[in-house]
Amino acid sequence: MPHPSLHRIVLRVAVVATLTLGLLALPAASALAQPAQTPATTTATTKTFSVGEIQKMLDQKVRPMTVRNGQLLKVLADIESAADSSGRWLEVPARTLGCLPYGDKTPIAFNTTGNQTGRELLATLLDAANLTWQIDETGEGKAMLRVLPRPELVRIGRRATIDEVELLRVLRHETVKANKTSLKAQIQAAAQRHVDFLYDVTGEDAAQASKDINDSAANMPESPFTGVLDQVCAEHRWAWRVDQSTICVVDRPKQIIHQLQRTVVVQWKSAPLDEALVELGEASGVLVQFQPAMMEGVEEQNQRITSMDTSRRTILQTIETVSARTGLAYEVREDSLYFFAPRLHSGRIDPVIGMYQMPLTGGGSVNLFLRKSMLPEDVQPLVDKRLEKAAAEMADQLRKSAADAPPTANP
Repeated sequence: MPHPSLHRIVLRVAVVATLTLGLLALPAASALAQPAQTPATTTATTKTFSVGEIQKMLDQKVRPMTVRNGQLLKVLADIESAADSSGRWLEVPARTLGCLPYGDKTPIAFNTTGNQTGRELLATLLDAANLTWQIDETGEGKAMLRVLPRPELVRIGRRATIDEVELLRVLRHETVKANKTSLKAQIQAAAQRHVDFLYDVTGEDAAQASKDINDSAANMPESPFTGVLDQVCAEHRWAWRVDQSTICVVDRPKQIIHQLQRTVVVQWKSAPLDEALVELGEASGVLVQFQPAMMEGVEEQNQRITSMDTSRRTILQTIETVSARTGLAYEVREDSLYFFAPRLHSGRIDPVIGMYQMPLTGGGSVNLFLRKSMLPEDVQPLVDKRLEKAAAEMADQLRKSAADAPPTANP
């Protein structure tokens, strides 16, 4: 029997199709960093498709279908095969399945009248599960349509629950009203359940942060809750995520640390170092950036990850292992994870000017380096002046100490 709260999803989905997620046992954690999984049936052919060919197939009318107890991957494979059974053009990466409550066992039920295009059907089927799709060029004129999790689903940092999936759907489709009602009250009314806000932002207590969000929301044109939250957080350099029935508003580096706590299994027999790090970033939904010419600062024998197999480790723990093996260092920035080689240019490209100790929810803390480039441009000259003054004062003290020191006797 479907989860009771999901009846609201069915009622609010467009007429094209309906989606339900039934109660099934949760599968084991997916190997997010392993090769992508695809719904396509293996065939003897190796036919591929271009962007234009995929777009043309999506614009074709879909034959009438009724699915009462299907699975997401099987239904997508049927849609793929119905459009062109001679090759593969649709893919569901493992990182997408790792965000869904039931992974590759996600059940689905829908019906179509035959008046919809493949594009319309695909969008509607994926919408209720907080998924989307994009067509990626894979080189040499080839392309692949990939089913991906929406950013707000990725930010949960683990496999979502049914209630979280529904709350995200409400936030994406219901509209904030330009009135004096608080954002929290409006969300509760739209979701028809209790929803809390939790604030963990530097420089503001919960009351002030809540006031800032409500003031900003009141001055915005009517738009979906997700749009308002995105815009408000962008203004304050915050991030937001859903955690059960709570909307957490946190500093951006804290959100990145949260996403890096996702558990993955990786198996690298031989992988280029930079590609392996990008793969970990994709698994967590975190942008990975590199110091220019970073690989020049890594010993040649460490430029590939070989014979590495991790089990039940978080992405952050895996990154720490890679860093220990290769000598790379990294820092958490507001919008990315930045890797650099400490011995390359001695860090003079972007000097460290401070350190911030961030406590972790489960205990302990992480030391984050603060680099000059992370400060607003108008503040950077002020930092330079203070550093120059401090350096001059230190030089004077050293000279004075050297002058006052007694002469060293020659043996």
